[in-house]
Amino acid sequence: MPVIRVEIVGEAEDYGRNAVAVVHLNIYEYAKKHNLDHAKNILLFIQEQDVRTIILPYMQPYGPVIDEISPNDKRTLRKYALSVNDPYILTLNMIARNYGLNIVVAGIIERAGSKIYVSSILISPYTQSSMIRRRKIIIREREKKLGISPGKTIAPLRVRDTIIANILDDEFYVPEMIRLMLLENSSFLLYGYSQSSPPKNITNLVRTYSYVFSVPVIVPGSIIYYRNKILHVTPTIITDSEGNIIYKYIGEEQKIIIIPEYLFATPYSAKVNMDTLKLIARRYRTIL
Repeated sequence: MPVIRVEIVGEAEDYGRNAVAVVHLNIYEYAKKHNLDHAKNILLFIQEQDVRTIILPYMQPYGPVIDEISPNDKRTLRKYALSVNDPYILTLNMIARNYGLNIVVAGIIERAGSKIYVSSILISPYTQSSMIRRRKIIIREREKKLGISPGKTIAPLRVRDTIIANILDDEFYVPEMIRLMLLENSSFLLYGYSQSSPPKNITNLVRTYSYVFSVPVIVPGSIIYYRNKILHVTPTIITDSEGNIIYKYIGEEQKIIIIPEYLFATPYSAKVNMDTLKLIARRYRTIL
């Protein structure tokens, strides 16, 4: 494995067992085996840093293939969808159980029976099921044509004292959803979006929601490759609970960013009422 720089946010020498590691990672489009081997090496390295929760980027298994597949090619999309028995999920599950890790993937294409979803997942040794998922509710027209189904539940990813509010793609423009999810006393808000169609003005948007909801926001970035050529580079952004950017990196070098547990100590409380939140949502929808 190539040398990957580890950076710690803030000045804490002891970042605590409940710290979170965010991986700014290379993702190779359509190359699941390569991406799985890469993720496995990263996870085994991070567990030596004594961090319990690790966040991998959006669509780490295959890259943003949803935006590459023809809108009418449902059969091809199914090939990239992961079931609970997929080797990718089974491997992460084995690592999680062997080393006591909570492994979060900000977004995958999930297959459950005949249905296909876009989901955030949490794999942990402390759950009976092989993975906890939260399926995206607001899906795009292109995704509908590909046969992707909307989820039905607004709930954070939760295992023991780890509670992660998670938002995918265009759900970030619906603050009502975020508010409901944060009522579960989430430690932070995780945002995953397609690397090939990133939102405009993402930094200001992230800062706004962080300030409005008094919650840290984590946006894991990545470097998307296709046949050794870089296609997309998206930023890793981390805020505190007051809307301040405490870490931002957009670059082609892979990094592991460790966030000390003290940064997640502030309980959620929104600073504004719902009328203000709706105004914010309308303002940002105009720049999509």
